[in-house]
Amino acid sequence: MQRNFPGVSDDVKGTNAEEINSKKKFVKRKVKRYFSYEGNGDNQSNKTAEDNKSSINKGVRRDKRRTSNTNNLKEIVTIAKLKQWRFKGRENDGVITTVPIPKEKVMRYNRGEKIDIKGVRGKIHKRQLESKEQLIGFSNEQAARSELLLTEETGYLIADEGEETAEISQDEIAECVDITSAAKKFELQLREFGPYRMNYSRNGRFLLLGGYKGHLAAMDWVTKKLMCEINVMESIHDVRWLHTEAMYAVAQKSWTYIYDSQGIELHCLKQLHRVTRLDFLPYHFLLTACSDNGYLTWLDVSIGKIVANFYTRQGHLNIMAQNPQNALMCLGHAKGKQIKSFLA
Repeated sequence: MQRNFPGVSDDVKGTNAEEINSKKKFVKRKVKRYFSYEGNGDNQSNKTAEDNKSSINKGVRRDKRRTSNTNNLKEIVTIAKLKQWRFKGRENDGVITTVPIPKEKVMRYNRGEKIDIKGVRGKIHKRQLESKEQLIGFSNEQAARSELLLTEETGYLIADEGEETAEISQDEIAECVDITSAAKKFELQLREFGPYRMNYSRNGRFLLLGGYKGHLAAMDWVTKKLMCEINVMESIHDVRWLHTEAMYAVAQKSWTYIYDSQGIELHCLKQLHRVTRLDFLPYHFLLTACSDNGYLTWLDVSIGKIVANFYTRQGHLNIMAQNPQNALMCLGHAKGKQIKSFLA
């Protein structure tokens, strides 16, 4: 049965019918992925080729890094053999062995002859002594191996037979050293507030001066730049740099004071009173002080508390020196020529 629509021609009817039929047809479109590349196939192939090249270059760079790291590593250790691993990325790992050290370097740190174990009967004691000897040998080897990290050595004087280092003058030293060392010589004429106590920082660049009549000064002796200069208006018995050049300790008439590099007072240590000599243990962060009444005191500068306080019973103490190898403090007292050493 055909229906006629009034006012509509046959051409219009045909077009509407075609549009309706086209809408009924379902066209399956290609699914667009979020990682798909828009463009021609040639461009896509070029991009994949470039990606492959970049990945290859990255692999080459990684291999170069690995080879460079292994070359740097061979200067310190030797790779003995490669070990097979079950997981990926472990094929290049190896067993690392230490580089042998010359016996001459190890003998410098030798602590004496080994213990004779033949006379020991018990097996347990033998094992303990053997393990102890192994630890001593390992410590000697590590000490010799750490010489690589010592970029510079401290200066020292070697006197001839029958000659004392105290008799050698500064002019004689300047004549014997090289030109660069002789150019570092300088002279300070301080005659008003002396006698002076002085101390160099650990890096040897900064100089601290303290006069008995109250003059206190800190300077960079290389550039001759004055960091601070004050007068504390009382006697100064000793001065000492702390762990950095930012702070230093001053033993004054009654108490010990801590100043910064600009001469500003930071702390007043009333626990350290009537101090005659000061010293600082950099690896322990301990400020050591010996007093007029015979006390030897260790103060932790990180927490500001006294770690140990020892009464020597030797009277007035005005001589103190540090053994940097084992942090022992050697004292000279007023009751004789005997020198005693103390450990915190």
